[in-house]
Amino acid sequence: MIPLVSLVLLTWNALEYTRITIESVRRFTTSPCELIIVDNGSDAPTVDYLRTLNDATVIYNPENRGFAGGCNQGIAASHGRYVMLLNNDVVVTEHWLEDMVAAAQRDVEIGIVGPRSNKVAGVQQLDAGYQTIEEMHRFSAQRRAAFHGRGTLLDRVIGFCMLIDRRVIDAIGGLDENFGTGNFEDDDYCMRTRLAGYKIWMADDVFIHHYGHRTFAAAKIDYAATMERNWGIFAAKYGLDPVNRGGYQIAHVLARPFDPLRHRVSLERYASSALAELPPRRTGRLHSVLPDESAWQPLTAFIRRYAKAFSADDPVDLVIWDRAGLGGAAVQRRIERLIEREGISSDRTGEIFVSEAGEPPHAAELPLGEALVGPAAGGADRLLRASRGELRGWLTTLKDGGQAADIE
Repeated sequence: MIPLVSLVLLTWNALEYTRITIESVRRFTTSPCELIIVDNGSDAPTVDYLRTLNDATVIYNPENRGFAGGCNQGIAASHGRYVMLLNNDVVVTEHWLEDMVAAAQRDVEIGIVGPRSNKVAGVQQLDAGYQTIEEMHRFSAQRRAAFHGRGTLLDRVIGFCMLIDRRVIDAIGGLDENFGTGNFEDDDYCMRTRLAGYKIWMADDVFIHHYGHRTFAAAKIDYAATMERNWGIFAAKYGLDPVNRGGYQIAHVLARPFDPLRHRVSLERYASSALAELPPRRTGRLHSVLPDESAWQPLTAFIRRYAKAFSADDPVDLVIWDRAGLGGAAVQRRIERLIEREGISSDRTGEIFVSEAGEPPHAAELPLGEALVGPAAGGADRLLRASRGELRGWLTTLKDGGQAADIE
């Protein structure tokens, strides 16, 4: 049986390429997987697009936490036997994921697998010569047929598409966030993987198209300056030549023992908050706390009225805080079935999020435009019994600049 893979995709604007990446993942991924998207403070167009994704867990950061920071949030939220770190400027190809998992399983000591590509540093790069994406897919299929099951052990692979065994994450943790927006954090992760006793494999039969540096370009980041800065961090960490000469030897580094205090990056600070990140509130936000199983039934009538009152175009959402331990996916499935029994498609209603982590808000602490629904509202529970018309009126009042904290 193919194990679950968690796909962790970072976004930071560059919407055109984000769409292309996600569409290719949907088209060519047949293995069991979960898609986790970490948005690093993108502008409204990207956030609006991410809101439409019903098949992904999306973590919204109010600011850019860097490549390593965003990846660490995604890793902390993941459940898969393997974690795939994927850039938002790639086009994946047929059989890509199952072939990379197969490569990881060929040897118990393999901890990381990377593919071949058209634009990537080092030996992973191929001079493919195609001119269109259609030609690229034909090239990829021909290469898979010619090199199926073949590959090479390397000292490192590049993090644009990197499959990581959960055992590696357990041993060395996450990426080093000292590398900021990116560059050499993948070298560092591979170095720590090798120090922990795992091997790194390049799969010759998997080809991924990489547009390259699109997030850097969208953010107007000086790529060369970032490379130079981060080489200094990397070199100092492992005692390498402070002058970046385009390559480095690691035999003397690997001769040292793995030191958990130096070589492990803890993910604990993300463990309690990874799924608590919510998208920015638009106009209105309703919160409901589900303290135990018995509270579900009283909430169902409100969810039905909410689904009928608001469409996907309305600037409102409902956050259900799962304190019953039912599991976010299980609660989401309950909501979808409940709404569908009303004859409404779940993707056409007002947005509903389920949060398993973080602390739900208290009624007295809610900002303007947000309200608490249910027993946790502390007696101010009129919204739980509000009609569809009253809910519409609540949102209209907010749009008009009123407080609308309660329904009389």
